[in-house]
Amino acid sequence: MVCLVHCQVANQGVRDVGTLAGNLALLRLSKAVPDFPSDVALLMEAVGVIVHVAQSDKKKKGMSVEQFLQLEDMDRKIITNITFPKLSENHIFR
Repeated sequence: MVCLVHCQVANQGVRDVGTLAGNLALLRLSKAVPDFPSDVALLMEAVGVIVHVAQSDKKKKGMSVEQFLQLEDMDRKIITNITFPKLSENHIFR
């Protein structure tokens, strides 16, 4: 499902240079630009990814996409990684 959605987002050039974190950052800014649609963020929220944000070495926090989008301020903060939930043993990658 993730691959199917990813392949339909934007065009190949955008997918080659875009990132999940960049997509979330643009969505946060969509308060100023309300027409930015994000199928990627919707998918990440649906599958339950954790967005890890750091303010310093000692201040790191994992949160849902919804919580990330509701953060008041990203000043001096950075998305360090995005973690997808672990799949069960029944899932096979090809």
